[in-house]
Amino acid sequence: MITFKGTPQVTHSNGFETGHAYDSIDEALRLAQTHQFSQIYFNRSLAKATDKTVQSLIRPDVLAVARPPLSELFGYQPYESFSTGQRTTKRQDQLSIFPGLAPVYGRGPSDWKGPNKK
Repeated sequence: MITFKGTPQVTHSNGFETGHAYDSIDEALRLAQTHQFSQIYFNRSLAKATDKTVQSLIRPDVLAVARPPLSELFGYQPYESFSTGQRTTKRQDQLSIFPGLAPVYGRGPSDWKGPNKK
């Protein structure tokens, strides 16, 4: 069993909803299908999602809590739906200082699916 918590972040550009939330949902479902995670958080602070194990207000778009044996390597897998102008290296640098987090990965707008994508 897996638990999903929180709400994916919905963003808009030029008055239209982007694929940001859809991308987060797609990745959360992909992670759930691996059966390697027990909980998946949408847009929750690291402090809240880790029960304050990680003291940070940074909110990854998706944060998956690892099950054993994966949890022996890391406790949490962050994922970002990188917005236009959001620097992937900046987010990687911000998250790399926290022990127990796997390296962040993600996709940008050109890879998103959603209501205004083909």
